[in-house]
Amino acid sequence: MGNCSNEANETIIEAKEKEIQNQIKLDDFILLYPIGRGSFGRVWKVRSKKKEINIIDNNEGKNNKTNIFVLKEK
Repeated sequence: MGNCSNEANETIIEAKEKEIQNQIKLDDFILLYPIGRGSFGRVWKVRSKKKEINIIDNNEGKNNKTNIFVLKEK
């Protein structure tokens, strides 16, 4: 009764595999120093091991390139 195409299932699986490969990991950063500590964990200033990451600033609507981030530890 339904449309159970193998091609559609393969496309979904490929998309999920790509999504998993593109996830950010802790190993992608160098921990510089802790900024603060709260009841849920520490907040770190980190530097990306990649050269630069392109970030879209929602407030200004323009692209910014940076390699410094804040990371919250659970």
